[in-house]
Amino acid sequence: MFGFKKHKRNDEELSRQYVRQVFAVGRETCPTIAEAIQTTTQGDVAFPVNDDASLEISLAILGTSLAVLKGHSQVMTADRGAEVETFCKRLIERDYDLPTDAAGKLNASLDEYQGAFQKSIANKNNPFGDITGIMLCRCLGSRAAELCLPGTGSLNPFIHQVVGDLMTLTITQTMTFWKGK
Repeated sequence: MFGFKKHKRNDEELSRQYVRQVFAVGRETCPTIAEAIQTTTQGDVAFPVNDDASLEISLAILGTSLAVLKGHSQVMTADRGAEVETFCKRLIERDYDLPTDAAGKLNASLDEYQGAFQKSIANKNNPFGDITGIMLCRCLGSRAAELCLPGTGSLNPFIHQVVGDLMTLTITQTMTFWKGK
């Protein structure tokens, strides 16, 4: 019993470190995604490199990572992954001096990314594809249509794949935080 409480306290601190790391990685990844989009569109589409886009990328990374930890990873049990999720959401609510509604919106975004991951897995699709699509649409807003194939509402598969690969590598990189902990 005492070891369980110590484990929970340790997971809470590890979750705090992980959220900070993911937010830093999101900020670092934003210019890379912008460059990839600019290259793949031959300069026709500019991806924003700002705090809002960095935050959205961070939420995509964190939401997807939490979905992986809750049953699709050998790093920890699904139950422990659910506890880590609870800690991460609680930390967003209290460690970042956000108004309650703003913290709630961030946590709702985490849920949306997790839901997209779970739905893709259930449908036997690449889970990073939907996550990438959501992230691109949120960052670009109505300008996301500029990334679509002409005459369709479908993202250009090449752009989608390039950005999806970047997100997959980034998420995999951040997940190594939990290895051995």
